[in-house]
Amino acid sequence: MAALIDLHTHTTHSSPCSHMNAEELIEAAIEAGLDGVAVTEHSAIEGAEVAQEIARRKYGFAVFRGVEAHATILGDVLVFGCYRDFEPGITWLALRQLVQSSGGLLIPAHPFRHWDRCALWFHLQEHNLPLDRRLADRDLLRGLTAIETVNGGCKPEENEQAAELARILGVPGIGGSDAHRTEQVGRAATWFPSDITTDADLVAALKAGGYRPVNRWSGE
Repeated sequence: MAALIDLHTHTTHSSPCSHMNAEELIEAAIEAGLDGVAVTEHSAIEGAEVAQEIARRKYGFAVFRGVEAHATILGDVLVFGCYRDFEPGITWLALRQLVQSSGGLLIPAHPFRHWDRCALWFHLQEHNLPLDRRLADRDLLRGLTAIETVNGGCKPEENEQAAELARILGVPGIGGSDAHRTEQVGRAATWFPSDITTDADLVAALKAGGYRPVNRWSGE
């Protein structure tokens, strides 16, 4: 049994920029026909834990815990399997060491969002590093499990550049809506070939591969 999961959402509990609470997110996800949703608050784990408990107790719906950490060089990075808060502006190398030592995984979020001076795109521009196969040899980009190649808030060309980076690095792409409002939930998601019900299932599935991003705006 396959699963369609939105891997990037925010609620008002721990993300002040969001405009929906946990119940509104869950109801929007059910309405969108998703099988689950990951709550990835900015730098904090608590919002995901609250949403997961509400989903379990009231809806019988799968909510997974994640964090959108904000690191140097790579900018925003989705973290799964390391259930803690992260200091905003943590160095990328420190974040990588911390997450990997706990058995977690790292997925750069919207790495080519052109207006974001903290995104990987800006680092590449600043250092005149072209988007080509030489990036695969840089230690900077080692240890990534996947790349968010379909972000619901990015322009098509930004997502295309993220997909090219995934191809260069030889890692899968994921999809996430980056929803901050109910109408955005599920506009991008990730298709998995098997059912996923727990955090451990999700981490194992992301490490195993075989999934793909889904752009639900265009039906891709």
